[in-house]
Amino acid sequence: MLTRGARRKPLLCAGLLGFLVANTVTALAPDLALALAVRFSAGAFAGLLWGRLAGCAMRITAPERAEWPGVEPPGTPPNQGAANV
Repeated sequence: MLTRGARRKPLLCAGLLGFLVANTVTALAPDLALALAVRFSAGAFAGLLWGRLAGCAMRITAPERAEWPGVEPPGTPPNQGAANV
């Protein structure tokens, strides 16, 4: 969608930086409204990172280890890893 045409490394760096800044502002927020608003953006950055990192992990993981839950694509049922497909 919005990030489909973006290069991987700058997108990961921007996502990590945004996640770090958003969590720092959340920790230092003087009121609840600001903390909730910034926490929402931290969740958006976390979603961006997870979507990109899951794909990277699948590409760099050996096929015999692709059954581990930590490197399965999102939405894959348990015991139905990429190596079993």
